[in-house]
Amino acid sequence: MSWKGFKKAVERLPSQMMTKVGRIEETVDPEFKRLEAHFTQVESAATKLNADAIKYRDSIISMLNTQATFGNSLLDIYNPINDNTDPEALPSTTRQPNTPQDKIQTAETYRDFSEELKSIILPEVDMIDHRVVSPTGELIDMNKHIRKLLTKCEHKRMDYDRHRDSVKKLRAKANRSLDDEKKIYKLEGNLQQASNDYFGVMDLVKRELPVYLQLNSELIKPCFHAFYFLQNSIFSLLYRHLHDLVNSGAVDMSSGIVAGYEARKGPSEALSEEMTNFIKAKIMTSSTISSSINTQNKYGRPHSSQPVSPSSPHSAEYPPPYSPVSGYNRQSVGGGENSYGGSRDTNPYGGGASSSTSRAPPPQPPAARHVEYVIALYDFDGQAEGDLSFKKDDKIEVLERTDSQNDWWQGRLRGVVGLFPGNYVADL
Repeated sequence: MSWKGFKKAVERLPSQMMTKVGRIEETVDPEFKRLEAHFTQVESAATKLNADAIKYRDSIISMLNTQATFGNSLLDIYNPINDNTDPEALPSTTRQPNTPQDKIQTAETYRDFSEELKSIILPEVDMIDHRVVSPTGELIDMNKHIRKLLTKCEHKRMDYDRHRDSVKKLRAKANRSLDDEKKIYKLEGNLQQASNDYFGVMDLVKRELPVYLQLNSELIKPCFHAFYFLQNSIFSLLYRHLHDLVNSGAVDMSSGIVAGYEARKGPSEALSEEMTNFIKAKIMTSSTISSSINTQNKYGRPHSSQPVSPSSPHSAEYPPPYSPVSGYNRQSVGGGENSYGGSRDTNPYGGGASSSTSRAPPPQPPAARHVEYVIALYDFDGQAEGDLSFKKDDKIEVLERTDSQNDWWQGRLRGVVGLFPGNYVADL
């Protein structure tokens, strides 16, 4: 809105409020009201037809693309994966039977059907753009110009009512002064100008709008008819090709949807449940961890296997228990000896540096094991047997760890020993 238009809107505001409360008499033109109501209906019909045609067009295109993608996805699932693994070398519990050839053939038939149907119907969908969407879009643009003209006519009417009311009030004044007479002269000039503007625009609307409405009707009716016949053509093509697909025998239609699904879901349901449980056991639930966790611990077994015995990995850290040397099997501390005690390192009178009756020195006491603790950064709920569950800020004793934080470490918390992810904790 320009500055001039804004000033006029502010000037009209008091008269609008007074008109609503009945303080100013409103000029009513029945013919204009009838034409405006008719135009509003035509405007709404064009807008709705354009929106419905666009929605229908986009829905058909989305359906065709989805069906074609679904057919390709079925083939991706059913076709065997080519790798270098010998299927016979796998355990019998690991091998999965290949998809039967008839199932693959059915998926290929459906894929080809979807592509063919898409190529046939898309030209009909393009006709919706040419014969419905584009004409109604142009009609909506023209309606916007007519709506501006009607709004301008309404503004001119408000200006005319405002100036007419001002002149009427001033003329009704009993004792008018010279200034009042000057104001009357000025207001009458404004009233004359407002009257010319209002009735000029009103005459233009009454003369041209009926012609426009007639042309509008002649334009929008063919759009309605074209939209109807295009919908009918698309539905006919869909029905005919679906009927051919059903009669080809590629799809079994002898049973209902639910019954057919229940009859075929047996093996796939068990495999799907197995995969789901595997994924749930392996994927971390915390959204704050972005890096994936290696599911093999340092013992070479999966994380979901049985828990590791807490004593097995630490047996080498402690020295064997101390046993005192027996007096009947003692040996001299020095070099060799003979049966008579005449070695060069012994003294029969006890005057030597060592004695045959002396005991071996006790071994060094075992060094105290360094205890390492970490603090939990997040909550962790064990997902498999042998996992160590903890809460944030728990202090965990580390029993076994690797150099990588993406491995599973072994620790103890409140007397419970288990495995936990290294990237869930920080060193103290």
